[in-house]
Amino acid sequence: MNCSKRLTRVHWLTGLTASLLLLSSVVLTACGPGEASRLVVTQSSDVPSGSDHKGHLAPGVLIGITLSIRNTGAGAARGVTVEDVLPAGFRYYELTTLGGNAIRTGNSDPAAEGNPVWGTWTIPAGNGNTVSALILSFRVQAAVKPGDYQNKVKISTSLASDVTQGDPVALVVEPRPALTVAAAAATAQVTTGGVATYVLSVSNVGSAVAKSVVVSVSLAPGFLYTTTTGYEGNSVRVATVDPPGNSLLPVWSSWDIPGAVNGAAGLLRLTFQARVLAAVVPGLYNLTVAVTSAKDVPP
Repeated sequence: MNCSKRLTRVHWLTGLTASLLLLSSVVLTACGPGEASRLVVTQSSDVPSGSDHKGHLAPGVLIGITLSIRNTGAGAARGVTVEDVLPAGFRYYELTTLGGNAIRTGNSDPAAEGNPVWGTWTIPAGNGNTVSALILSFRVQAAVKPGDYQNKVKISTSLASDVTQGDPVALVVEPRPALTVAAAAATAQVTTGGVATYVLSVSNVGSAVAKSVVVSVSLAPGFLYTTTTGYEGNSVRVATVDPPGNSLLPVWSSWDIPGAVNGAAGLLRLTFQARVLAAVVPGLYNLTVAVTSAKDVPP
């Protein structure tokens, strides 16, 4: 606010009759509107966009979001606080970069839970070709539930400011499979010349079917595949390829493993036996399990 003051002088006049005359003082104040700030908010993400101009991503992955708050007005924006209003199911992870020419006047950083809030800044007025802005880049973890989501921004200032919001970041969490693998020996010890029994479990904790899943095993030296004793779970076998006897690298093909329903993962469990050659010396022996699918799936 611009204000100017004009003050009249006070005069005391003394006459012959010793009477006094007081001329009262007058203060005049003229006030006009100050130079206002104008904030323009834009946001972007590092998620590749589809033909629908939305970012498409897998459930639960980490993504980057960048917020730019530019001051295009003639006055500084003071007491600026930025809140990122995360979509439902998204979680703030970390701040990655802080840029721009904004001046931080108070330290307020995001809490462990809820929407991230940063404060406080003064964003100077833009000067000619100079861009005056606060730029925040951070990472969040996407929701695990498939669907369409929008990221929004809330700006507050200590003085009235015109705020123009750009388009929100539009994201699509797609249904995708997510496989986990576990292997276990039926018994902790076997003897040379005996038989070791293994159980392999492939679980789909994702939200879509994992198609054409192939399971392979690399046995320890001196262990040879002999037979498969059982298949369990709610997977559907779409092609039948079983390992030949005496294989060091048995391969089984292939299954469609359904996605999780009500927290219960889709499952393929197979049990097989391997012969331990007589020449194998006592010791600890491991096997390695590999899983492939028709499409890449998160591990």
